[in-house]
Amino acid sequence: MEKNEWQSLPEISKGASAPSETMNPSGFSPPVFLQVPFCPERCDYCSIPVSVNPSMVSDYLTALEKEVSRVLPGQGGLPPLAVYVGGGSPTSLPDDAFKRLLSILEPLFRSTRELTFESRPEALTPEKIALLGELPSLRLSLGMEAPDAAGLLSLGRTAPFLDPVPLLRGLKDQLRSPISMDFICTGGEFSVPGFLDLSGRLLEEGLDHLSVYPLVIEAHTVSALRKAQKRTEEDLEERAGENWREVCEGLSDAGWIRYEVSNFSRKEDGGCLYNLQVWKGGDYLGLGSGSHQKMNSVRFENVRSIQDYVRILTQENRHPYDKKEILSGRDSDLEFLYTNLRLRDGLSLKWLLSRTIPSSSVRIIEEFVRYGAIEKKRTEEGVLVLTGKGLYRLDEIAQTLFGCFRETKAHLPSLTESSVPPSRGSAGSEIPTLS
Repeated sequence: MEKNEWQSLPEISKGASAPSETMNPSGFSPPVFLQVPFCPERCDYCSIPVSVNPSMVSDYLTALEKEVSRVLPGQGGLPPLAVYVGGGSPTSLPDDAFKRLLSILEPLFRSTRELTFESRPEALTPEKIALLGELPSLRLSLGMEAPDAAGLLSLGRTAPFLDPVPLLRGLKDQLRSPISMDFICTGGEFSVPGFLDLSGRLLEEGLDHLSVYPLVIEAHTVSALRKAQKRTEEDLEERAGENWREVCEGLSDAGWIRYEVSNFSRKEDGGCLYNLQVWKGGDYLGLGSGSHQKMNSVRFENVRSIQDYVRILTQENRHPYDKKEILSGRDSDLEFLYTNLRLRDGLSLKWLLSRTIPSSSVRIIEEFVRYGAIEKKRTEEGVLVLTGKGLYRLDEIAQTLFGCFRETKAHLPSLTESSVPPSRGSAGSEIPTLS
């Protein structure tokens, strides 16, 4: 008889404090991220554990189906608030495998409020578009990455370049769903005016959402190897950061709503529901190899290896998590502080004052308001919202405020893994150190 060693995440996380700041709306279970780690190629900058070997897809889907079937009963019969299917590139699966993926996930997104599917633009064949068009509450997220063919090639992507504007027009004619596009600001020949012109035309054509990130060279990538071999611009990341900052300022001026550090929407309520729930401190589930999840102040990461993920689920019959981190109250507070400061909705001043020495935190807030890093009007309304200037100093502001928390140790946790690029403007642009 097969030995059953499966435990649900709530069982594994027993004993941890339950979240108190952000709960899921009534009638929904936590949002779900689902990893489909397959892509036709690996881009030079990509550090995500993906495979370009399609022969592994069938076994992976078998394991994924088992994980989904094990997780669903633990959700109390409630649909997830949102489902985010990422990769890799889920739509790059062969047609039969893609249909099987949709069948496996159908119980998850049957009644969800938002279903996001990531896709490479060239993967959207007429067959895939027709299948996507039948999904409820669809939100399509396109990994465009570059605004032109030369930029795409510089990122190591060999697929044919598809002009974003005609692509958007065609998709709008076939899908009645919100569409998002992701771009990466690089150094080199990246043109800020050219990108801003493109983003303006996309806004006019009805693009619903835009994500813009600076190029960051991660370890164990082709880009990192080139950098080590001095085969790339020495100041590539610095120039990419400068271009990203100019682009963000230009997008806001052009009418895009900057609801998060790197995310923009055409409407006030146009943000990605899954991401917003995570940023606001809610629980979330992760399915698939390399996915992350948080339940009751316990954070998990599934095994990154596709082979290990398949073996654990199909042969060992146990939960595929590899790493487990129990967040202390202070860890949770720092994370909540930092992620909410990223957002246009801001951070509750009442929440902050309840955890800090009020005389110190109020003085520091006033300093940041005078500097122009925090919006004065919103502060008077009881919400801490960073200005565009403040967002470029997010790490410093969060660390300084965290220094006012009661019983804060002298050495604060590093925020580098999730930090925005530091400002690389002229000397004297930094926020002064506040004691």
